[in-house]
Parts: sequence; C-alpha cells; structure tokens
Amino acid sequence: MELRRIVYGLFACLLIGELPSFGAPGEDNGEIAVRARRMAIDGKRQEALAILSRRLEEHASDVDARLVYGVVLSWEGRYEEARRALEHVLDQSPAYEDARSALINVEMWSDHPKRAEEVAREGQRRQPANVSFLLARAKALRKLNQPKEALDLVNNLLVLEPGNRQAKEIRQTLLEEAQRWETGIDQFYAWYNDGRGGWRENRVSFKRQTRIGSLAARLSRAHRFGATGHLIEIESYPRFRAGAYGFFSLGISPDSTLFPHYRVAGEVWQTLPFSMEGSLGFRRMKFAGNNVTLLTGSMARYFFGNWLLTYRPFVSMGGGDYSVSQQVWGRRYYSGIERFAGFRFGRGASPFEVRTVNDIEFLHAYTYMGEVNWRFQRRWAFNLLAGMSDQQRSGRPNLKQYFVDGAIYFKF
Repeated sequence: MELRRIVYGLFACLLIGELPSFGAPGEDNGEIAVRARRMAIDGKRQEALAILSRRLEEHASDVDARLVYGVVLSWEGRYEEARRALEHVLDQSPAYEDARSALINVEMWSDHPKRAEEVAREGQRRQPANVSFLLARAKALRKLNQPKEALDLVNNLLVLEPGNRQAKEIRQTLLEEAQRWETGIDQFYAWYNDGRGGWRENRVSFKRQTRIGSLAARLSRAHRFGATGHLIEIESYPRFRAGAYGFFSLGISPDSTLFPHYRVAGEVWQTLPFSMEGSLGFRRMKFAGNNVTLLTGSMARYFFGNWLLTYRPFVSMGGGDYSVSQQVWGRRYYSGIERFAGFRFGRGASPFEVRTVNDIEFLHAYTYMGEVNWRFQRRWAFNLLAGMSDQQRSGRPNLKQYFVDGAIYFKF
C-alpha cells in the first residue's frame, strides 16, 4: 500500500473521528505500520510505540516504520524524540515528503518556527511545485513576526492554486494583522433582582500593534447610585520569545469612587507540551480603606485543533483574610483567533476579574456567561457577552446579578 495514502487516511480519521479502511497490505513493514497506526488512533499509543521500536531494532533502515514512530511520539508530546526519528528518516530519504511534513509539524508544535521554516524551505527547494511547503513556510514566518514575507509566499501560492482555502484564510489573517491601530467602544450594564441601582460603564480604547507585542490605552467611566467614577489604564502584551509572552497593566482612578485608586497587574504565559499553555500572575488594587492582592495563574489546552479549554484560579488576599475563586473557559475558534464563541463558568468573583467596587462586593457567587467575538470585513469586529451571577446569602434570598457587555472595534 502506498504510504502517502495511509498518512492521508490517518489525518482524515483524526478530523472525523473514524478509522480509515486500509486495503490488504502488500509487505510486512507496511502491515506493521498500519497495525501500529490503528493502535495509536485507538489510544494505545504505548503499545504502538513498542511494536514500532521492536521493528526498528530488527530493521533500522525501515523508514516507513520510523516515520510512524516519529508521528506517534509527536502525538505524545515527546518532541525531541520525534524530531530525532524524523530527521533520521530524512537523512536516509531526503525526498520523503510525508516525513518532512511531519517534522515541520513537530517544530511548530514545539515552538521552533524558525527551524520549521528552514525544513519547509528545503522541501520547497527539492519540490518547487509542492504548495504544502509554501503554506508551511508562510505559517512559520507569521509566527516569527515576519508578516510581509509570509504574505508574499501566500500570494505566490494563490497564483499556483487560486482556490486554496488555507492560503486564503492565512492571507486574510495577515491582512487583518497588518492594520496596526485599533479603536473600540464598549458598553457594560449590570442590574439586580432586588431592585437596587444598576451599574453602567462606558469604555473607549486604543491599541497599537508593534513588533514586540501590543500596547493599549483605555478610559472607563462608570455610574452607580448617583456616583460617577473614572479609570485610566495602560496595557501591554509583550512577546519575549517563541511560545512566551506577558501581560502588564497599570490603572489609576483620579476620583477613587467606583474604581480602585490604582490597579497593577502582570502575568507571564508559556506554551507547554501536549498543546498546553500555562501562566502565573498577580493583580494588586488599592480601594478606599481596603487593599486587595490577587495571585492567579492559568492552565489551558487545545482540543480537536480549534477548542480551547482554560482553568484559572484567583487567590484573593486582603484585610488579613483570603478567598479562592475558580473559573473555567471554553472557546471554539473559527478561522483565526478573532472569530470564536464560548462559555465561562466561575465560582467566586463576578464577573471574573476584580476591577471595581462592584466586583469586591460580589465575591461568593456562581457566574455563567456566554461570549461571541467576530472579525468581519477585515476592519471591523464586535464582542458580545451576557450572563448572570447567583450569590448565596445566609438567611436571605439569593442575590442575582444580570449583565450584558457589547463592544465594537475598528482597525486602521
């Protein structure tokens, strides 16, 4: 059986969740590769690796078995071992397209886009008409923050294949990212089931994309019980290296009525094996007569390629006491990071980030929220979220808070 058809069948089964129907294998090594692949897809990856390892001990030159061995290792997040196996295959068979494509995936998954671009460039040199290597180079260059070079490659690819869907999606994303400035307006409103006055907040923001990350400024104005408060914030999301980036924020309220006198925040993210990402951070706020410090972090993992599940705890320390809040987020992405729909569930602070006096008053609650974010016509985007918090109170009926937040953004 032709190995390429086996590999394509493997990718197809991963997408639709079914096993491919392989024909009768012609050679023993093909039979072993197919059997090991079936086992890996069924979740028996360790058994599959054991079979392939025995095969390679007896037949070290079996490049087909070594290819499958490297692919299964990459699924296990054992990227260094997968890299060695696939490089061995290419040393024996430099023109082996499937092995080169698998090695490109390993380099991208392990946050080595520069190496992925080099491997893809060598594949393109050997096979100039192979558009998959052009596409892989464009993805790697985008991750390396070289959008102009990536866009040139995508445009060349679309000359060769005008209907290539992936190339069109990457081109659209690159064009959107080329618009460095973004401004937005945001309206938030919360109301309660006991008739107390609602919370209304307006925000205006400006953001600038730079080579090292984004820099943003935001002005917020809130109203409640006849009082008005203002908050000025500056935020940045710097990139430190491939797979590592941060978040830093400073906010000041001149009137200190509804917002903290100051708010400082910082967090650092790092990609991890097995399609995971982790972070550690803090939030520090000074309210009138009450300082609040939050320690936080997160653990996130991608599932099925476009689902992201995130868990985030907050440990709140203030006034000699502490409390723990927990959050779970789920998002389903559609053609880019700016098109998604999702849900959030939280136990503790509502509605998930402590920014105002409203949040510190509403700590022991269960919060449910739905969210949609969508980029359209390249320049415009909107975000809409809505939900409710249910606070349990001893000896009194539960206090329910309902909230809705809508924002629209424009890039230029």
